[in-house]
Amino acid sequence: MATCPQCGTVSSGVHSRYQRTIADVAFGQRSLVLKVRVGKWICPEVSCPQRIFAERFPEIVQRYARMTDRLIETLQSVGVTTNGTDAARILSLLGMPTTAKTIIRRVLQLSLPEDCRSLSSATEPC
Repeated sequence: MATCPQCGTVSSGVHSRYQRTIADVAFGQRSLVLKVRVGKWICPEVSCPQRIFAERFPEIVQRYARMTDRLIETLQSVGVTTNGTDAARILSLLGMPTTAKTIIRRVLQLSLPEDCRSLSSATEPC
């Protein structure tokens, strides 16, 4: 059973299944890939515009993402403390191979700290 993300109706009608591959934080310096079997469901609510939907795992991975939330957080943490190239090298040694561009893209997704947003003067660096 799954809940329709559009209308909130619980569905028990299975439409199909597919496999999703998701990268996760390394385990013992070995890359870890999750193979998740995802169910597609039929929304039973006639007035709902969402006829078919896939089940979601919001505590593990976001929609359409190919990395777990904790792997993204790891990439961001290492990327913030180093530059993209060094972060990619460090993470590859730890069993999480990636590129400098991926590190930089993930770091740019972070929001600014609260004290930087509240500065009224643009002359003081954050």
